[in-house]
Amino acid sequence: MHTENLLEKTSDHFAAQSKQSLILIVDDQPANQILMQKYMEMMGYKSIVAGTGLEAVEMVKPNRPDLIIMDVMMPKMNGFEATKIIKDDPETSGIPVIIMTSLDSEEDRVQGIESGADDFITKPFNEATLRARVKSLLRIGSYNRTIQNQFLRLQKELEMARILQRSILPDKNVTFPELKISHSYIPCSELGGDFYSILPVHNNNHIGFFIADVLGHGVQASLVTMILKTLFDSYKDSVIDPAETLTNINSDLFSMLNNSVTFATACYLVVNTENHTICYSTAGHPPGFLIRRDSNEIIHLKTRGSVIGAFEKMNLESQEIEIFPGDTVFLYTDGLGENFNNKEDEFGLEILPEILQKNSSKSPQEIIAEVMKSLKDFSKTDFFDDDINIICFQYSPETF
Repeated sequence: MHTENLLEKTSDHFAAQSKQSLILIVDDQPANQILMQKYMEMMGYKSIVAGTGLEAVEMVKPNRPDLIIMDVMMPKMNGFEATKIIKDDPETSGIPVIIMTSLDSEEDRVQGIESGADDFITKPFNEATLRARVKSLLRIGSYNRTIQNQFLRLQKELEMARILQRSILPDKNVTFPELKISHSYIPCSELGGDFYSILPVHNNNHIGFFIADVLGHGVQASLVTMILKTLFDSYKDSVIDPAETLTNINSDLFSMLNNSVTFATACYLVVNTENHTICYSTAGHPPGFLIRRDSNEIIHLKTRGSVIGAFEKMNLESQEIEIFPGDTVFLYTDGLGENFNNKEDEFGLEILPEILQKNSSKSPQEIIAEVMKSLKDFSKTDFFDDDINIICFQYSPETF
C-alpha cells in the first residue's frame, strides 16, 4: 500500500486536530498491528494494541480509548462478541467502534450492527476512507463524551437540588403532646413540587399544617417550593387566619413569578389546642378529611378559593370547626389519586372517604398504611408518576 507520502503530507494537520486521541487497535496478527499503528502515528494519533477480543474488553476501561478499530476473526473472542460487550456496558458504550473485516456479506454487516458497531471497513481498505472514517468517528466520540459529561453534571446538580429540597421538609420525628402525627412523603423519580410543613405557629396553642403542590416537576417546581417555604415562614407567626396567610403568600408569589405559567395548590390548617378547633383554608387544593371518632362521620375540609401564584388577587375563605378527642384529620396532595393500573384506570380520590371510614378506628400511621396498600394493590407498583404526600393526625389532648 503506497500511502506513506500522502500520510506524511497530512500528518501535521491531523496531529493539530486530534489532540493526541488514543486509538485501540484490536487484531491478532502482529504485522497488522504494526501497520495500523504506523497509520495512526502518521495521522497524529496515539495507539495501543490488543491481540484478542477478550484482551480488548479488559483494556477498554483502564485506558479509555477515543476509538476502537476492531478486527473480526480472532481467537478466544471474535470482534463481534467483544464489540457487543463494550457497547452493552454503560461506561464504555459511547466509545465508537470500527469493525474491520474481510467479510463483506449482508449477514456479517447485520451481525456487526447488532453488536453495536458504529462503522465498517472491508479489507483491503482504502487509506483515504480509513482516514476519513477515523476522523469522523473521533468527532462523534467527542460529541458523545460532551453529552455524557453534561448529563452526569446535570444528574449531580439535580441530586443536590433533591437533597436541598428534602432538607426543607419537617423532621420525621416532629411531635406535639396534643397530637398523634404520621406523615408519608414518597417522591417520584423526578425533582418534585410537593412541600409540607408541620410546626407551632403564632403561639404555643396553635399548630400549623401547611401542604402545597406546585404545578409540574423539575427544577422550576423545586425552586417554587423553596419560595413557598420562605413565604410561609414569613407569615406563620404574624398572621393566624389561614385564608389571610394564603392570600399574602399568593400576592408575594405572583409578584415573584412575574406572570410565568406556573401555580400551586395549597391547604393551610391550624389546630387551636386551647379552644379545641381547627381552622382551615384551601386554595385549589384537594379537600382534606375530618373523621369523627364517635360517629364515624367523614367531613370534607373544603373552602372556596383558586390556586396561588396564578392571579394577582384572589378570594379565599377560612372555615372553623370543633375537633374532639380521637378525631382524625387526613391531608394529602393529588399525586395520591393520579395513578393508573395496567388497564389505564385511574385510582382517583373518590375512593378515599370509603377507605378512611373503613379504617377510622386505627392510628394515623395505620390509616396511611391502609391507603398506600390500597393504592399499591390497585396500581401493582411501588413507583409513582407524581409525588405522594400525606399527613394524618389524631387529636388527643390531655385535657378537654
